[in-house]
Parts: sequence; structure tokens; C-alpha cells
Amino acid sequence: MKKLNDLYQGIGTDIVVRGIKNNIADVSNGDLFVFNIKQIPDYDYFDEAIKKGACAVVTNRSLRDSRIPVITVPDASREYPYLCQKFYDFPDRKMQMIGITGLMERPVLHLYYKVFLVLVWLVILDLMVEVVRLFQILIRKI
Repeated sequence: MKKLNDLYQGIGTDIVVRGIKNNIADVSNGDLFVFNIKQIPDYDYFDEAIKKGACAVVTNRSLRDSRIPVITVPDASREYPYLCQKFYDFPDRKMQMIGITGLMERPVLHLYYKVFLVLVWLVILDLMVEVVRLFQILIRKI
């Protein structure tokens, strides 16, 4: 949980944000709802977000409403991933990423897989040879 003022400096409120959602169906009490207004019916999302308990709204158009804080940004769909990163304290900065690059990565991995299968079959065949030898020894003793 973070305060809205931590996500947007200068808001001047200590509202606690419990989560960030960009789908109206997922909004629950204390969530920050992020959406782009493309046409007039999208304004219904704002009222529905308030009914579901959203603590604030981030959108691309100015809404004059005093029930909850409305934060206007140029593009809410671009703001959403950044907000999520900020809300969770930029977890990608704490991770170490390793990648395999180049044109030959898939054929090389496929070759390793084939070598692995051949080795497995060799082990299985070796075990089968040992089992046959044991049967031969048992048959001779009988």
C-alpha cells in the first residue's frame, strides 16, 4: 500500500492506495483506477469506479468532479505500467536479467536437446544389456 501523494507529488492528500487497476471489473475499495477516455460513454467508467470504491482516477481528460481526486495525464495507457512499477518500488531494478541472443540460439538448444536424448538412450541400452547379462547368469545357474 502506498499513499497517493507518494505516487503523485503535489496532490496534497494522504489517501491510501491499495492497488492499481486498469479494468473496471477488477476495481475494488481503495484502488487507483487508470483509464483512457476515448468517447463519451467512457465517462460511465468514472461513476462506476466511484461506486466500486476507487480512491482516485488517472485519466487522459480533465473531469470536474470533487468526489475523488482526478489526475490528468497525456496518455493513461502509458502511465499505467509506470504507476505499477512505482507502486511496487521498481522491482525490475532489483532483478538481474540474463538473455540468450543471436541467430543460432534455437538450433544450438535443439542440438543440446538431441545430445541429451541420445545420452538417455545410451544409458537405457546399457541398463538393458546389464539386465540381459543377469538373466543369462540366472539361467545358467538353474
